[in-house]
Amino acid sequence: MWNPLDHVLTRSSERGRFAIYPPKGQNFFLIALHPDGGIGSSGRNQFAHDHKIHLLEWAGLTSKFSEEAEEQTAFLTTNISPSGDIPEINFTQGGSVLKKPQPPLLFSFTRVPPIFQTTISRGFSQKEGMSFSLPGASVGLLPGETRRLDLGPLTKQQRQQLERMRSRL
Repeated sequence: MWNPLDHVLTRSSERGRFAIYPPKGQNFFLIALHPDGGIGSSGRNQFAHDHKIHLLEWAGLTSKFSEEAEEQTAFLTTNISPSGDIPEINFTQGGSVLKKPQPPLLFSFTRVPPIFQTTISRGFSQKEGMSFSLPGASVGLLPGETRRLDLGPLTKQQRQQLERMRSRL
């Protein structure tokens, strides 16, 4: 969740109109997230030139997980690497925002930022509300593309990593 004390933050009207008041003379990077329209971004120089943000259609990712001895949840992390006036940005979507998997162990994400590297991970619940996650696979999707990326059984290395994380509790 964005903290308005840490970021320049605004909300748009239903028509997509908004106002921002960034600190004078400072660079900024603006990201627009529209639930149906997609995602777009603009840096200070580009935004000052045309005052518009062009949206890219959301991508989609579906993944079937293998049966494991414990319950699994899916997590997606999309990483935008820093470049010029763009800071590093990570979008994380987790099991708590998903509807129940249908059928079991089939997870679908419909609002995946396109173009950038997205990693799907398996989450394993632990005691006291904690959880661990293991990366499964990474993919770059195109705007409007929906892809299926199934994860097979945990590898020997993934199983060992999960046990190492648990032993540190």
